[in-house]
Formats: sequence, C-alpha cells, structure tokens
Amino acid sequence: MLTLIVYVIPLIILVTGLILYFTGRSKNNALLRGIGIGVIVSLLILETPDMIHGFIEGFSDGLNSNI
Repeated sequence: MLTLIVYVIPLIILVTGLILYFTGRSKNNALLRGIGIGVIVSLLILETPDMIHGFIEGFSDGLNSNI
C-alpha cells in the first residue's frame, strides 16, 4: 500500500503542475505558468535523491552479478 502511495502522489503532483503550466500558457497568465513551473521543479528536487540512490544501487548490483 505504501509503495502505491509513493508512486501515485508524485504522478498526481506532476500532472497538476503540467495542467497549471499549460493552462497558464494558453490563457497568457504568468502566475499560473509560474506556479506550474514551481510545482514541477519542486517535484524534481524532492525526487532526484531517490532516483540517484536507486540508480547507484541498481548499477552496483549489476556490476556485482557479472563478476
């Protein structure tokens, strides 16, 4: 259950940021566009350490399995 939340919440936040960005772009509203960009950037900042950790873990497991 917890893993489902870990995957679904960032996806919902990403979709919300994209909707805000494209809505702001189509209506020429700089505030909505800025909020959308801020949401996407904050999501990237929060999720990047987990992605890097998973990449390093997977890469090291792959190297160790071939030896």
